[in-house]
Amino acid sequence: MAPRRLPWPSTLRWRVPSLCDRREDIAALAQHFVRHFARTFERRVDGLTPGALRLMAAYDWPGTVRELKHVIERAVLMASGPALVAGDIEIESDAPPVQVLADSFSTAKSRVVRSFERSYLEQMLSACSGNITQAARAAKKDRRAFFELMRKHAIEPKQFRDSTQ
Repeated sequence: MAPRRLPWPSTLRWRVPSLCDRREDIAALAQHFVRHFARTFERRVDGLTPGALRLMAAYDWPGTVRELKHVIERAVLMASGPALVAGDIEIESDAPPVQVLADSFSTAKSRVVRSFERSYLEQMLSACSGNITQAARAAKKDRRAFFELMRKHAIEPKQFRDSTQ
């Protein structure tokens, strides 16, 4: 007995337009991924700044939605504040960074200071195996002030403690 032929083609072709053809969807998709990854990684990130959105809108997105998803995942993990800024978004682009053109001096300065603070705190905690008192002493900073900076940047000292202790 011969196999029965279906009245429709056996393969369906589904063309999904690239993200650069659907730029109006970038903001909504990015916000969805921010909420998803903030929940997944238990991070206090709740949105994107206008500079971050402009940077993403200016990018060509050859890798479609999957590339956007991975970019947002990295950004949420590395974010130093409650909202993703353009500096948190790592995409390859030949265009000059949008945030450089759009940020005021004080905004750019605060972004750099935030990044420095977070990096410095992580280095101190790493060198002191997560001991806040020792890290504060090494930084020549009051323990309470050091702890407040850790809280500001949502840094948990347990991630710097040796597992052998």
